[in-house]
Amino acid sequence: MQGMPPFLTMRVDDETGNFEWIHIANEFGIKPWVGLFIDSIDDAEAADSSALTNAGLATAAIHAFRWTRPQPAGMGACCFFLVGAPQSDRSRPGAHA
Repeated sequence: MQGMPPFLTMRVDDETGNFEWIHIANEFGIKPWVGLFIDSIDDAEAADSSALTNAGLATAAIHAFRWTRPQPAGMGACCFFLVGAPQSDRSRPGAHA
């Protein structure tokens, strides 16, 4: 018996704008969490982020005001989490070779 069905979530931290990737993630049924550098996004990107979060297509939080080292625009740190997926043989007790 499985208490929770498998689902995929996505977290992108250190985001500096150009949220087209969120629209693409939504096409695949993914609702990403976004950590924003708020001084690095312009008014149009802020409006897009606001529309996405208000529509329930993304969640967002302020990560910091700005990135302190040079970083290409739109290059965030991305993590995927697959929850409730079957465990591999290596993670089961006694399954190690």
